[in-house]
Amino acid sequence: DLDEVRASSEQKNLPLVFHGPIDHASAIIQQYKVFVNPSLSDVVATTTAEALAMGKFVVVAKHPSNVFFSQFSNCHVYSNQEEFDRCLTT
Repeated sequence: DLDEVRASSEQKNLPLVFHGPIDHASAIIQQYKVFVNPSLSDVVATTTAEALAMGKFVVVAKHPSNVFFSQFSNCHVYSNQEEFDRCLTT
């Protein structure tokens, strides 16, 4: 999936950076304010919990595995493309 996402973002000239696996305490990611987890199968979602705990804005799909996270004010939930776009611009 990562190769397809990279290819799609390059084709659309989107300024996205894909770092791959990085420890949450790494200085590389401290500058980022938004964490996007579009997964519908990541039911443990440790990365989402870590991002919320670090005070990042989190964008997740509307899914039973994300209900817990939706209670936090820095969590934005989407169920379609329009809502996803809104989550990234608000």
